Formats: sequence, C-alpha cells, structure tokens
Amino acid sequence: MWCRGESSHDSTALGGSRGQQHCHQQNEMVTLEHNFVCVNCRFLLTSGEHVEMISAHQIKTGAGAESVGNDGVVLATPDAMSVVCPKCSTVNVQCCHCSFTASKVSTRRDRHRTNYLNSKNYTRHYRTCHDPSKMSSTSAALPPTSEGDDSVVIHPPGTELGGSGGDDDNIIDTMDISFEQHQDNDEDGGIEFGGIEITELDYCATEYNNAVLLSSGEELGYEDFVNQCIIDEHLASDRNDYTTHHHVGSSIAMTELERHIENAFKDNEVSRRYFLLDLQSWGRAGIRGIVGRSVSGAVTGDEFADETETSALLLLTKIMIRLTKDDRKALLKYNKCLLEMLEPYFVPGTPLPAVPSSEALLRKMVMGSRTALFDQLPREIVYGGDLGGVDDKHATISINDLINHEMAIGKDYTWIVGEDCVRNRNGIYGTPAAARTLDRLKSRVLENGGDVNKTVFGLIVPWSDGFVSNWVRQKDNNVWIKTVTICPPANGKKGNKNSTDSHVVVMGLSKHSHSNVVSATVDEIAMIEKGVTRLSYQGGTPRLLMTSFGILAFVSDRPERSSLNSTLGCTGNTSKRALYAAPFDKIWVPSCRRCLADRVRRTLFGETSSFVHNKCRQCCDWDYSSETEAWKNVWPPGSDFPDQTIDDNVLLSVGLNWPSHRRVPVGSYIKPMKQSFAWMISGVQIALLAYATGTWSSLKMVKAYLLSFAISSKHVIEYAEKYAKELKKEVRAITDDTGRYSYLRSVLDAKNLVECGVLPHLWIKESIDMSMFLEEPMHGIFLGVVGTTYEVMEQFMAKESNRATFERHVNQFLFDIRDFKLSFCAIREFPKAQWISENFVAVARLNRFIYGHYFSAMTVKDKTAVDAAMRMITSLDVMISQLMYKSDDDDEIDPDSTRDIVKIFLSCCIEWATHLSKSGNCDFMEKANFFSLLNLVDQVLQYGSLRMWWGGSFEADIGKVKAELKYLRKTQSFLATKLAATRKQFYYNDISARWFGENKSNAAKQYAFDCYRAASAGDVVSRFNAGDVISVFRLKSQPRVWYSAFGRDRDILKVVRFVLPEISGAVEVLGTFYHKFNLDRHYYQPKRTEIDSSIAEFGLMLPIPDADGTVDGVGYYSIITDKWRSLDVEGNTSLPKLPLSLFHSIIPPENFDLSLVGQQIAVLFPFIDNKTKESGLDWYNGQVANYHESTGEHLIIWEEGDTDLLHLSLEDYGILHREKGWKLIKN
Repeated sequence: MWCRGESSHDSTALGGSRGQQHCHQQNEMVTLEHNFVCVNCRFLLTSGEHVEMISAHQIKTGAGAESVGNDGVVLATPDAMSVVCPKCSTVNVQCCHCSFTASKVSTRRDRHRTNYLNSKNYTRHYRTCHDPSKMSSTSAALPPTSEGDDSVVIHPPGTELGGSGGDDDNIIDTMDISFEQHQDNDEDGGIEFGGIEITELDYCATEYNNAVLLSSGEELGYEDFVNQCIIDEHLASDRNDYTTHHHVGSSIAMTELERHIENAFKDNEVSRRYFLLDLQSWGRAGIRGIVGRSVSGAVTGDEFADETETSALLLLTKIMIRLTKDDRKALLKYNKCLLEMLEPYFVPGTPLPAVPSSEALLRKMVMGSRTALFDQLPREIVYGGDLGGVDDKHATISINDLINHEMAIGKDYTWIVGEDCVRNRNGIYGTPAAARTLDRLKSRVLENGGDVNKTVFGLIVPWSDGFVSNWVRQKDNNVWIKTVTICPPANGKKGNKNSTDSHVVVMGLSKHSHSNVVSATVDEIAMIEKGVTRLSYQGGTPRLLMTSFGILAFVSDRPERSSLNSTLGCTGNTSKRALYAAPFDKIWVPSCRRCLADRVRRTLFGETSSFVHNKCRQCCDWDYSSETEAWKNVWPPGSDFPDQTIDDNVLLSVGLNWPSHRRVPVGSYIKPMKQSFAWMISGVQIALLAYATGTWSSLKMVKAYLLSFAISSKHVIEYAEKYAKELKKEVRAITDDTGRYSYLRSVLDAKNLVECGVLPHLWIKESIDMSMFLEEPMHGIFLGVVGTTYEVMEQFMAKESNRATFERHVNQFLFDIRDFKLSFCAIREFPKAQWISENFVAVARLNRFIYGHYFSAMTVKDKTAVDAAMRMITSLDVMISQLMYKSDDDDEIDPDSTRDIVKIFLSCCIEWATHLSKSGNCDFMEKANFFSLLNLVDQVLQYGSLRMWWGGSFEADIGKVKAELKYLRKTQSFLATKLAATRKQFYYNDISARWFGENKSNAAKQYAFDCYRAASAGDVVSRFNAGDVISVFRLKSQPRVWYSAFGRDRDILKVVRFVLPEISGAVEVLGTFYHKFNLDRHYYQPKRTEIDSSIAEFGLMLPIPDADGTVDGVGYYSIITDKWRSLDVEGNTSLPKLPLSLFHSIIPPENFDLSLVGQQIAVLFPFIDNKTKESGLDWYNGQVANYHESTGEHLIIWEEGDTDLLHLSLEDYGILHREKGWKLIKN
C-alpha cells in the first residue's frame, strides 16, 4: 500500500485509493506503506518514507477492485506504481500491495505514464499473491504485507520455475520469481536487522546474490538472509516425526534449501531425493527414507523406516558388500532358516521383519537394483560407458559434483578463508604458494561479480599415477587413476586407505593418453574458481555458502610429472634435474675443490668468502644459472643444432620472439634454463616457423633445437615434426609475403597448435605453471637417494668381502628396533628384501649408527675409501634432517645453509664414486633423484615442509580401487562401473558412521604413544646394562632426562629414567655423539593423561659402536628422535651437523701461500678436452706472472708464450714449483 505525500499538485492523502488524476505529467511525492528496494543500487527505503512517483498503474486485465469516492468519481485501487530511486534516479515498478519491486525498466519516463501495466513479471506476481479470484477467502482477507502477512517464499533467478519475456513497458525480464502461499499465519517470514524487519519480499527486485542496502549502509545479501532464517528457525535441531514431508517455521529457509537442492542435483535423481529428505533431520531422515523404500520395493516415496530397521539393513549391507558370491548365498540360507525357526513365536497377523532370505530379496533390499539400499545411496554421476565422458578411454566424475555432495553430506572442510573471514595460516595454508592461490581465487571471484568477503575459499591438490592391478601380464593390467584432495588437512594428507581426504575422479588404463582428461579436470576447476553457491551441512547446520576452490599443487613421482608436463623423463640427457633443461657433466657441473672448500668452511664455521662462485671458471658449482661461466665447457651445440637465425622482420610479422637463451646461433655453448610452459611453447613455435619458411633445412635441426628445451620426443617433438612437414607445404603455396605471414600468425597461435595436437592442453592453462608440480620426498629422497646409497654401500662391502659378516652384526640391533613397532622407525633386517618406503625412512634415521658399526667393527682394505664413505653418509644424514625437520614452533630452515648441505652431499657422492671404480664412474648418482635434490629448498620455502607432501599418503588411494579391479576388463563401461562402486562405498561409510555415531569416537582418539613398553622394569635395566637399543621419550620440561616405559596398564604409565649429567664425556663416532647416561633406580608411575600432553619427542637410545673396547664401562648411548634430531656434543637434541673431524681435510690450511708470483712451475693436467686422462700425462712448464686474490686465479705464462688463468692451488692439478730444486706443492 502507499499514499501521497505533500505535493504542490495534490496534498490529499489517498490512503490506498487512487483517483482519475493519475496521468499528471509532473511527478508526485508519495508516502510508502511498504519497504522499497531499488533494483539498480539496492538502496532501501522503509515504510513511512517519501518517494517520487511518476504514475500509478492497474493490471491490464483490469483485476483491480472498483469503489466510489466522495465526489462520485469511480476510483480503482492501483496495483503498482512507477517510482524514482532517490539515490540513483532509476525508475522501478513497485507493488502497491506489498514490498515487491520488479526489475529495472527503461529510463524513458514517458513510457511509465500509462494507466495499465502490461508486465509479465508483475502480472505473475499479482496473480500469485493478490488476485482475489485465485486466492482462498482466508488468504484474500490477509493480503501479504510487511506487517503480519503470510509467509511468502521467493525463488531467485535461474530456478526455471517461471517463464520470461518482454512487455510493452520495456521491463527487463532478468529474473523468474515464484511465490508459495503457506498457511502458518503466525510466522512473519522475516528477520530483524538494526530495528528494521527484512522479509523475503525485500529481495524480490534484486538479482540473485545481490543484497539489500540497509539504512546504515550495510549490505544484507540474499544468502545471508536465508542463512539467518535457518539459524532463527533452528532447522538443524533433531525432530522425531519423519512420517510426513513438512516445512518448518516460516519455511523461507526450507524452501530455499529445497530449491537449491533441486537445482544443484537436477540431473541426479538419487542424490536429489536423498538430500531433500535429509533436510528434515540431517544424517537421519535421508537414510531412513532409503531403507523405507528398499523394504517396500519403491523407487520414490516418503515412507520412513524405524531406527532398528535402518540399523539392521545398514549392518547387513556392510556384510554383504564384503562377501563373495558363495558366502552371500550361505548367509541368505541362514536368514531363511532363522525366520522359519522364529515364525512360531510371532503373533498371527503380525508381519515378519524385512530380512532378505533369497537372492531376489537381496537385490531388492541390499544391492543390485534401483530399490536396493546400496544403489540408492547418494553419489556423483559417473561419465563413461553409457554416459559419454571426456573421451572413450576413461571413467570420470565431476569435481564440482563431488564438492556439492561432500558439502551437502556434512564434510568438515579446512578452509583457507572460512565463513568468519579469518585467514587460515596453519601448515599448508600458511605457505606463500597458498597465499598466491588465494589471491588468484579472490581475483576470479571479483571478475565474476562476487563478494570475496562473503565467499569461503578452499584448496585442491590433484595426484595421479599408474599401478599394476594384476601381476600377470602387467603391461595390459596397468591402471591409471587421478585423485583430488579437497581442502587437505593443514599438516598434510593422512596416509591410510580409510582416509576420506581424497577421492578418485578419473580411472583409465595406463597405456592410454591422459592429456584430455587432465585438461578437462583443470578446466572444471577453473570454472569452480569463479564461485559457486553450495549447500553446506558443516557442523550440522544447513546453509548456503558461496565457495571458490583452486589448485594449490600437483603431487606425483618424477615419471608421472614428466608425462603430465610432456617433458623428457629422468633418463634424458638434458633433463637430469627436474624443471631444468641442462645436461650433466661429472667434470664441470660439480663443485671444484675451491668452491667445495668455501662451502664447507661456511657450513662449519659460518665464514663467508668474497669469491663469486658463478664466476668460477673451473666448475659450475652445481649452479644451473645461465650466468655461470663454466657452463661454456658443458653444453656445446651438436652437429645437428641449427646455426641459421630467423630474420627479425619475419618474427615481427608473425608476432613471435626468441625464447630466453635459445636465440640461434647460440654461440659456442647452450646455456641451462629453468623450464616454463610459455618458454617451451615459444620454442615449438620458433622451430615450426624456421622449418616452414626454409630457414632450417632439416627436421634433425628441429629435433635438436627442441631437445635443448628438454621437451618430450614422444608427446611433442614427433607431432611437431609431422606438423612442420604439412605446414611447409601450405606456406609454399602462398605466394605473397603478407598472406604468408598472416597465415603463419594464425596457425602458430598456441591455442591452434593445441587443437591440432602439437602442444599439450596443459601448456596453455592460465592457472597452472610447472613449479606447481612438486617433488615428493617418498620417491625422491627415500626410495631414490637413500635406496641408491644403500645399494652402493652394499657393493662396497661386497668388494671388501665383509658384507655378510656386517649384516649379521648389525641385525642384532635392527631386530630389536623392528620388534618395537615404532611408527617413526619401521626398520627391517638387512639385506634389503621387499622393503617399502617406511623401511628406507628408518634406514635414513639410523644411517650413522648402522655404518658407524661397519667402520668400527669391520676391517676395510681400501683405507682411502673410508673417509669418502663417511663424508657421504654423514652429509646425507644432515641433509635429510634439515629437509624433513619440522618443529612444534614451526621454525623455518635456513635456506642458504640447507642449499650448501645439499651441494656438499652431491660433491661427496662424486668423491665416493672414484672408489667404486677405477674410472671414477658416477653412474649411481647420475639418477634424476640426486639432481632434483637441488629443487627441494625452494619448494620447502614455497610449499612448506616436505613431510606435508608425502607421496605414500596419496598412493594409499590405490587401495580404494584395487580391490574392485581384481578381474580387470579393458572397457570404459567396466571402469565406470568400478568407479561408481568406489563412490557408493565412500558414501556408505560416511552415512553409516554418522548413523552409528562413529565419527565422534574417532575425533576423540587419544594422542599416539610412539614408545615401546617393556614387560617389566627389569627388562629395561637389563637392556641398558647389555648395551641394547632402548625405546624412550622426553618431556618438554626435562631436556636431559629420558624415560622408557614398561607395564601394560592403560591409565598408569610406569617408567624408568635415564639421566644425562652435565659432564657426560661425549664420544664421537661417524658424526654421532655418544654420552654416558646414568640409570635412575627409582621407578615412577605418572598418570597417562599428564604424560601425553607433556611429551616433547620420542626417540631411540642407540649403543656406541665399540669393537676395540676403548670406551670403559656401560651406558654410552646416542639418541635419535622422531623429529629428525639427535644428541649434540653437549647432550641436547638438535639437528645433526657436519663433523669437523671428517671434513677438515677438505679445507686448505689458512697459512698456505697461494700466490707463487714469480715462481717457475710445472703443471700436470689430469684431463684433456673435458675427459679424464689416465695415461700419458704431460707436465707443462711456465711462470706465475700474477695472482688475482678476488677470484683465486693465477696468470700463467707458458714456455710457448701462451697465457692461462688457472686455480692452481685448488684443482686436481699436480703442481710443482722451482725453489732450490723441484718441490711438490700439491698432488
């Protein structure tokens, strides 16, 4: 309703009636009796305020009621009026019966000066809510107003509940609105904000996701309004009546949630039916509806089973899906016999319980038909087979559909920014990579017109790999799966097959190309980034949330990463180090002695050097920077590499540029380069252009050029060569330059090359870059590097003929540790047999202890190899500890120090290789895992601790599908069926756990006590006296006291104390410090609850290797902990460091005279043309003319008159100089 305000034209208050004077050409001021919301600027005027009116209208059908005024003129009640927003001057069509506002109209105000309103939008609204001929007497007597009206529910646009179309008033029909009249007259259907009542009618004129602007300036979005209604109506509370499908309260929220479910699951009848029922009681009503239909044999209907019947059928389903076919038949026979035995005890006329006793009933009630419980569980639609998918090779599910199901079923996501708008900075979510992802997501939401302050943001981590489903005919039985982890836990994905963190979304055979499905996955996530409204039951309360998810990182092993990125694998000559295009040369790439000495000095003493390492001419110092001078000796262009450049004008005409450091001719050497998709795309475009225009005459040149980018021959280069042939023919047929260049510009466009199959789809994805494909530590460090060092040490022990003796000696300790069953040190006995990743982790923790026993107890013939082996083992231990360490305080590693440790370890591997073969062959460390260690420090800085990216946690998902693939078939429909079965199993587990309350008990699981408990205190004492391994733990408040537990009492923890005195007489063996512990003869029994919250770390007390008896007495132990720490020289736990005793020989004496200026010298070069020369070595005579202290180089004038700059004192040259005869300075 409305009435005129004061106006110079007419000051009469009409009070809801309107005379014939409504066609005045000048506007009038009227007083609002309902709230008004501008559809353009969302400005709110409350009832009682004034607004400028252009004209009043009746519905064109003439449905308005007539009455007679005081002057005898026939008056008609106006149905709507065209009003002007006082803020933005937009003309709106306002209902006179309620606060409904139609969509904005033409700015031509003369179009609004009409008696009748011919608007489909408003007509539909009027007939639904205000037409007396279509309303009951009760509802007609109570027209919906903002004061005491019936509850009116609005359905925002996109619901397809009404038609659309234009009208004579140019009302833009951008929204469909439908009203449902409800009979609960006690509910007003609104909420109060700032003393003003807001109802759903205030949103009638706004577009979906828009907001009402309150008088305070605050915006109240529609979803906020609905969610607040949910809170007010307590829809999340338990209800006991499931027999009828009813609305609660004003039903604004209920109807909106139903509308959302109808829309979100419109193509999924099973899920839509479940979630609609579950609105009545979350976690209860949906499954009771399924059981009710299963028992009655109906696909539809709202018949609810009771609690006992639901529990029984859920448990029976759990049993049946795990049994074999024969076992199911046996159980059915048992059920039939049981019912026959119980039949006499039932009251006549009483129906027997619904128990499947035949295969027909089993299919009807449990599994195998549309009415069965297992087949009525909500799950995503699986594409493939009958439903066409991305291709005809893979079975897939939609990630958007997956998130819809998980949120609707109540999955507790860990948001990077949640509903409270608080930024999560724990673990993965606090990394710089997560911050970049969040910035990208916010940008995408803003671009899509969303509000970042009303959006929750989540992260997605894809993983993929292949596995053997059957050991027979492995090539044909390799299966490839892709999983996504939605909002992973802050400390990393949980590593067990029962984990609910990740989901299989793609399944196919390994032999097929996966490029299309991977691309489709990335494209779908890119759409999800823009923002999607979803139903969320997180915390048990239903609400609508605007969500945005984006990819944080990809996890996979090195072969899978190379396949996904279409780069050369780890065996390629130019791709040893992941993410880089560069070869390896064992002479030039490793650190020279000067660079290694500087690095060791810096690591041991913190000293710095003025020497600039990437300017060193004798080595690359493990530096893959393009500015490193020594690379000129590493990568000369081959004979097939092109040397003819492309004219700059041609490049300009086709819109291309040379890739960085790949401009032809490249000169005397090719520079290393970090890969990126854009860089590789540019390389392919240049190669195609050069061949098509005839600049390069041979396809061998194209291949040689592209190999310098470390691009895959199988996935890219072969297709590029074929395309280049065809392109050359097409270009030759074009005679004029303008047409030729225009054609080349179009066909060499990256998107066109992708469509033609030359470039992989992934290369042109805006949200993806190669740095997002992470090195994961399980394969890279432990199965790779640790496994290889174990193998080369086995080779060395076999060469020394003491391998079997050593294994028997060390196994006496390993057997004890194995029997402790500690999660952080799951060792197995030597030699290696069927080891898995956790066994290599244990070896890495025990490396110095194990090989300390070897060098102490075994006789080694090759004495020169001992120090090299010790340096390799200790540097490996220090490196892994720094890379894997993560303290409770989240202390960050020192990146420069850790980079130095990685390079020292690699240099030690090169040194150790000289003792494995006479030629110094270092094939064992030329594996990609060794070089990729150089990438790990930067990855930790960007993506957090390596422990959060453990590959085994992702590989556990293989177990979810492997059992379903026991009898693998090769068809897409078979894969789709098996993928659907895994999804049913997942949702069965979730629904069943919620029904039986198992989730709560899991959440209350106690802290894991990772310490072995001996049978008695005497066992602990005897182990200590005998020098055996002991499992211990330490409390936060007692850094020098360690406890060993005994007894089997759950609540009382009996312990023996080992005390480390202030002066403990530390003994160093292989960089490990062993201290003399004192045994406290008093035993303690603290409460378990007090201990669990006070434990700082768990550990192993390891006895000192003392083969020659040099250590007197017992009690000398070192300790390694679950946090990769060990005892230092003072007895405190800290990260291990390089032992000075092993590395001092690498550092030259400080008083060594390096200048030799004016001295006559003779130099022996051990290598010629970058290759080691083992015989026929020649001495070259010369004189030192100058010494450059800043670079450490000597200027040599040879007898022949030539000059050279050499690092004489620090390289593997033999150096002689004449001073009272020849004197050997360095050999």
